Amino acid sequence: MSPLAYCTVWFVIGVLTYPHIAPFHAAIPLVLFCVSIICHQKPWRLGFILCLSLLSWIGGQHWAQLQDPLQNPKHIAHQHDLHNKESIIIFSVQDKPKPSAFSQSYVVKVHQIDETILSGLALLQLKTSSSLSIGENYMTLGVLRSIPQARNPGGFDFANYMKKKGVLLQLHSDRNRFTFIDKTPSLKGYALSQREQLLQHVDKLGMRKQSEAVLQALVLGDRSDLDTHLQEEYAKAGAVHLLAISGLHVGVIMLLLQSFFGYLIPLTYKYRRWFLFATVTLRLWSYAFLTGLSPSVLRAVTMFSFLSFSNVLHRPGLPMQQLWLSLLVLILIRPSLVYEVGFQLSYAAVFGILWVMPKLHSLFQSKWVFFQKGWSLLVLGCIAQLSTLPFSLYYFHQFPGLFWISNLVIVPLLGVILVAGLFGVAIAPWEIGAAHYGKLLDFILYGMNMLVSAVAQQESFLFTDIPFDHLDALLLAAMVFVLFLLIRKFRLDSLALLVILSFGFHYSVDYSPYPENELVVFHDYQNTLIGIKENKDVTYLHDTSQSLNQRLIDNYTLNRQIRNNVFQNLPFVLQWDKDCLLIVDENVLYDFPSLAGCIVVLRNSPKVHLDHLIQRLRPKEIIADGSNFKSYIKRWEQSCKSNGIELHDTSTDGAFILNP
Repeated sequence: MSPLAYCTVWFVIGVLTYPHIAPFHAAIPLVLFCVSIICHQKPWRLGFILCLSLLSWIGGQHWAQLQDPLQNPKHIAHQHDLHNKESIIIFSVQDKPKPSAFSQSYVVKVHQIDETILSGLALLQLKTSSSLSIGENYMTLGVLRSIPQARNPGGFDFANYMKKKGVLLQLHSDRNRFTFIDKTPSLKGYALSQREQLLQHVDKLGMRKQSEAVLQALVLGDRSDLDTHLQEEYAKAGAVHLLAISGLHVGVIMLLLQSFFGYLIPLTYKYRRWFLFATVTLRLWSYAFLTGLSPSVLRAVTMFSFLSFSNVLHRPGLPMQQLWLSLLVLILIRPSLVYEVGFQLSYAAVFGILWVMPKLHSLFQSKWVFFQKGWSLLVLGCIAQLSTLPFSLYYFHQFPGLFWISNLVIVPLLGVILVAGLFGVAIAPWEIGAAHYGKLLDFILYGMNMLVSAVAQQESFLFTDIPFDHLDALLLAAMVFVLFLLIRKFRLDSLALLVILSFGFHYSVDYSPYPENELVVFHDYQNTLIGIKENKDVTYLHDTSQSLNQRLIDNYTLNRQIRNNVFQNLPFVLQWDKDCLLIVDENVLYDFPSLAGCIVVLRNSPKVHLDHLIQRLRPKEIIADGSNFKSYIKRWEQSCKSNGIELHDTSTDGAFILNP
């Protein structure tokens, strides 16, 4: 590995470890810098690399600290007195994420609250029918609140996800209360408005709904119209990366642009190389803005820009060096990119391909072009899957066994499909030509969807619900790295390290950091669900007259590595370990002196006189789950506070977990 590789890797680690490690004293980087100069002059390569790595680590931490919005004392997250109360808020629209089935989210930048000038990003959620544009400035009457964290074990922590994007609060308001101020022009806003215009023209191609959704994702990077079922099929077939514009898409577009402008620019032109580089690079970045500047597109366009620039200078550097350089530049521009799943998957896949592909490719050489291309595609797909396996298992908990079919069949045709799609988007404004060409394009995309669907239906080759945590992912990533070392050059010490890591990985997979036994009162909207965990088995107690929240159960099963689930009707009284739980519902039965000191669970908004209940039972704790009305919970909070009893509201405090 080159010094640039060590510098980049440790700089990224420094960004990731902030703010978990306390900042170093200012004298330490100075000492490391002096030692690195001495080691470089001697030369002591190991000492130089060690000092350079530590300097990069410290630099990554300090850079992440400088870019941290919370370092600004005027950030909205620090203004606790302005939270949870209605205020006049002035904001501008910064980003427009993919809409859900029920709402459209916007990332907005707050400029002023009442008369106080502030700054900071907030999440605004409106109805799907609402439409705001990037760069628009509004004034509204709204409330800033904290983004709720995961309420149940194993649930998606949306608050932590948005925190990594720099969004710490959410803005509650209504579209009818907005007052438009003006619109600030921006390059990103202009690019996205152009994309929306192109998306409107795509309808004129007259394709099937799913074919049209795939075209928009392939060419324009818009996945808002992709239904959940279609995305799941691409994920099961190991081809979901085809729906996100990545290096493969950008590479095809770059070759097309170079060929097109290469014919237009005369060979005798003195500055032909520079003009071709500037023209192609400018259009590549225009395309990146047009598609929404996703992490994978940023990585690809940045890397190809560096490659093209080195070729212009007649110094074609190694692709791996360009990969490290592009990664370092992007992290310097926006450190939060390191937390993006697409960004991590993209760089992991390209790193594996560039590092190991030449070695494996040389193992099989055939005179037949067909077999040689097939071998190359198979090796490429296997390396990409292996490189991204730790991330895939950690984030998605599944592995598609038939991924190689998608790579052998679809990837070779992706260039043709992408060219056809680009041409279709280009002629879409002309209805006469678009109607005829749309039939051909629909046939191509429909065929690709059918192939993916056929592969996805082979569910016996799809491994899902794989428990995987941070430690598992770290150990598996280390195993993959050492395996790549062995592929490049066989060494006994690398083999021994791989064996040791494999033992550690198998131990980590079986190990669970959670208690063997626990009782959980889940937060389930308009329902009551209690889980009793004993080792790897769980008994769920619920109201059998209501439907279960299967996603909640699946998340808990995956998080706690559960093997067997048993479902029973919710009892009136529950004895667990040394604690007793009394379930109080609309039947309002609680006057049992023998249950004094128990834990009371309030469900289905019972019309209970809570002060009388507390005086009679003196409960250890009172729990209000998600089946209760908010107005009732507020009244119960006052009663509990006046009687010195703690009220656990699962809607705000999350699930109630009781350990032996």
